[in-house]
Amino acid sequence: MKGIDIAVGLAYVGEDEELYRAVLTDYADYIEEQAQAIERALAAEDTETFVIEVHSLKSTSRTVGAQALSDQAKELEEHGKRCEWEQIRVKTPGMLKAYRELYPVITAYCAGSAGGH
Repeated sequence: MKGIDIAVGLAYVGEDEELYRAVLTDYADYIEEQAQAIERALAAEDTETFVIEVHSLKSTSRTVGAQALSDQAKELEEHGKRCEWEQIRVKTPGMLKAYRELYPVITAYCAGSAGGH
């Protein structure tokens, strides 16, 4: 799946494909809400909220197998902890674009793989 290593995600849920689809669906359902929360924190230069939101994104992305996105969020979390707003302003839009691009990928995967169950 583009942007997601399914084997990594399955490992986090004990190779339970049904549970993995449920976790992916929950992850996808929250993408726009979390992306907007990050954008609001960025616009307000709200360091505490920004760090909390990108930390959450880092963790949830890692558990579904979105390693590259998790790594981007980790980098932004570190910039946030150091109040490096120039780096945050430059790097956040690309990370959020990659995050939002996962939605159609995940929904297509979940719809396609749910057919046999």
